Amino acid sequence: MKKVLILGSRFSSHQKTHILLYFAAPLFIISVSLLLQSQSLNKFSIGLFILLLCGFVISLAYSRKGLIVKNGDLYRCLFLVGQLFMKKKISQEDKLDFSVLKFKKSQKMAWFSAARPDLATGFDTFEITLLNENHTNKNLLISVKEEKYADQVIEFLKKNTTLNHSTYQPKLSKRTQSIRKRNLRRS
Repeated sequence: MKKVLILGSRFSSHQKTHILLYFAAPLFIISVSLLLQSQSLNKFSIGLFILLLCGFVISLAYSRKGLIVKNGDLYRCLFLVGQLFMKKKISQEDKLDFSVLKFKKSQKMAWFSAARPDLATGFDTFEITLLNENHTNKNLLISVKEEKYADQVIEFLKKNTTLNHSTYQPKLSKRTQSIRKRNLRRS
């Protein structure tokens, strides 16, 4: 039985704008000019192919990320127009827990650089990571920008996998702990 969770957009609005302006718009202009000037079947078919490619780029800009659990296996997925486009199996070998880590990040806005070189927007990301028993090895499962999506992922994983939701607390070896203490005293 397949269980699906479709989350938010794969790209930010700033990234979507770049994809549409720099890739989709030129492809559309080229395809329309080829279709209007086509006096042969060859130019017409090339123009039609480029127009289809433009449609693909536009749908890719509005793609969504998500997760699928199928036969006990966990997949990270990409959805185009609500349909599964691509999936990647996530290795759960020696992973018993998952945790949500919150990070503050910023993104520079490319077209404002002349007016204000340091203009950037700050945002939070919630990274859902798979953890081993000691929490010393972590693998990123999926990253989302809204807390509501992180909550949806938590509920999805609790309901559909054997992973346990836990707080990230690495259990370090005695040797690693003593090295950290020694380095803290030096600084």
